[in-house]
Amino acid sequence: MKTMDEFIKELKDADFSVYTSDAKKVPTYIFFVRDNKIGYCQIDYFGWWRFSTVHKPCRDAGTGFCVYEELPEPSIQSASDCLIIAPEWAINHKKYGAGVSNTALTVKKYKSWDEYINTPINQILKYRKL
Repeated sequence: MKTMDEFIKELKDADFSVYTSDAKKVPTYIFFVRDNKIGYCQIDYFGWWRFSTVHKPCRDAGTGFCVYEELPEPSIQSASDCLIIAPEWAINHKKYGAGVSNTALTVKKYKSWDEYINTPINQILKYRKL
């Protein structure tokens, strides 16, 4: 089973920048950035890896969409899959019928990690680059 430290090294080797606000020496969650696109992952209490997109807070879509919720192992592909506006399930949500959903239309992405950390709501925590 891959550890968070091993996955962080893989991400950095694949040209991702990696950040956390977790005070633990080995974090349980991280943000990863490539080409100014931000994703997020964490290891839950049962050892499953969870991955999601990251976007500006909004009433309809929160702060990100779940892309993978119970992966036994993380990968560069699972991280790369989070660098999108919204996953297919959010774009073609049955609540809104066929086509792009209202939920996906409300999403506004951060332009960069700097914009993310300089947004007042995100200044509550202090982030460090790993």
